[in-house]
Amino acid sequence: MFSDILLASRVELLTPVQDHWLVETEVLDDGNSGRVYLVLLGVGGPRPIRDEAERGLKVLRDALG
Repeated sequence: MFSDILLASRVELLTPVQDHWLVETEVLDDGNSGRVYLVLLGVGGPRPIRDEAERGLKVLRDALG
């Protein structure tokens, strides 16, 4: 679970200032693992434009690297 929080923090720090994205975490039932979500809230609204989606994927990849 601690690594999920660290990953979420990295995603938050790597998110460009001009992008108003939301980073969320979810702890799974076992309490030892979880998920990190990056919610894209930019120009595309609930359906992000391709450029925003690609930028979001880059942030996630960079956070893992």
